[in-house]
Amino acid sequence: MAYTKKTNTTETVKNESVKEEKKVLENKSKATSVVKEYNGDDLIPCRSMTKGELICVGKKSKETYMWADYGDITEVEYQDLLALKASKSSFIFDTLFIIDDEELLEGDKWKEVKALYEGIYSEDVPELIAMNSEDFKRVFPTLPSGLKKAVMTEVATQMEAGTFDSIQKIKLIDEICDTDLSSLL
Repeated sequence: MAYTKKTNTTETVKNESVKEEKKVLENKSKATSVVKEYNGDDLIPCRSMTKGELICVGKKSKETYMWADYGDITEVEYQDLLALKASKSSFIFDTLFIIDDEELLEGDKWKEVKALYEGIYSEDVPELIAMNSEDFKRVFPTLPSGLKKAVMTEVATQMEAGTFDSIQKIKLIDEICDTDLSSLL
């Protein structure tokens, strides 16, 4: 019986190292690509982007979901969110509320909604109002209608209280939202 000595060359070690790296990367990508499955009655947190009370009746469950004011979070059944998305409801597509579950938004079914959310300026209403006029002029037209309404309502409230005085912002809101806030001056 002949004996052959196996030698580890640098090339062999490199190849084994590359193979190990590929396995690790494949395992990582498999682990991260696992998308959570949701049942119809799973509750998903949703945050209101509407100034004042917001009420939504679920198309599937017939549940009534209520938010008292901008920023409030209410849990909505997954089946109702799917039905709202399928019907292109303004609750989702005019962002009257936004879905606060990043894991859900990673799913293929929600790509369109995630893309919409990525286009939203993520600042709160007070921070939007506090922007300098040039930034406000650039950002406000790009906001979804639900957020525009929240800004418009807050500006009107501040005008009535005598704490808002940017005529440029008021004119822009009037122009974009087809309102007449400048008549309150």
